[in-house]
Amino acid sequence: MKNWTKTALLTGCACCIAGAALMFCGWTGGGKAYAETYDLNAMSGSVTKADGISVQGKTKIEDFDELQTDLAIGDLRVLPSGDDSCYLSWRVPSKKGKTAVEYSVRDGVLKIEETKAVSNYIHVDIDFMGEVLSGGKEDETGVVLYLPEKKVLKKMDVTMEFGDVQMNGVQAESGRIQSDDGDITLSGCRIQNIKLEADYGDVELKSGTWENGSITLDDGDVKIQNTKLSGEVSVENSYGDIDLELSKKDLEQLEITAKTDFGEIEVPDAMEDLIRGEDEEQNFSYVPEQAAGRITLAADDGDISIENLSLIHI
Repeated sequence: MKNWTKTALLTGCACCIAGAALMFCGWTGGGKAYAETYDLNAMSGSVTKADGISVQGKTKIEDFDELQTDLAIGDLRVLPSGDDSCYLSWRVPSKKGKTAVEYSVRDGVLKIEETKAVSNYIHVDIDFMGEVLSGGKEDETGVVLYLPEKKVLKKMDVTMEFGDVQMNGVQAESGRIQSDDGDITLSGCRIQNIKLEADYGDVELKSGTWENGSITLDDGDVKIQNTKLSGEVSVENSYGDIDLELSKKDLEQLEITAKTDFGEIEVPDAMEDLIRGEDEEQNFSYVPEQAAGRITLAADDGDISIENLSLIHI
């Protein structure tokens, strides 16, 4: 081994040992507590030592029929309440620990907004560091809304800048969910006339029902799994893949149109003869005798996969 190689290896080992030592000192000197308390994604010269976290525990709120949210920081989660009441909680970075979220219920409309106390920052996704430094005890940042299991929202209008939207068991008759930078995940939801829009992030629907609506995505993947579709549904993706995974029965009852400009289309063996096009530009069309609904899938640059759930190992 040449001398310069040995020198490089020794220098690298020394830097690793020094880095580990500094990390240990920071962790024992208060880094662990900081990671458990603060959002490590908040990186800004405007954040000072006086800044902190605005926290509200699970609090009962008035009943409502419509939901309006406009949030910039953290995630929005809508979960089952486990009883017949609605609740709200949050944990959001704020200036000097002041209240970061305001809410009101007027004329049956729940409005959730951030205040000027919310810390401004550049969002850099380093959540994994928080889990490492806090020993996996880091609390999630964002707003949590709890709804009764049988609650049906007449309308919802959700706007997010940096953060994910997660909804479990939500029922809604109309509305829109829009995210600038974050994922949208709907699990076990029963929705109608809903538009999902995302600039950067993935969209996933699973184990629910969806009647009439659309997904528009600029950069990310779309996955619709084990979701009963009806009416008119459309999915448009500029850069990313589209996966449609339904039961054999549900697939065969849908009128399906798919087109990709740069990518490939994969379908069950029984439908392969319906794929048209060559090279990377392909299209697909399937029309059953009696359609329960119609779905249109379009990808500018990405693959489209239409699969039978019974043939997939989940």
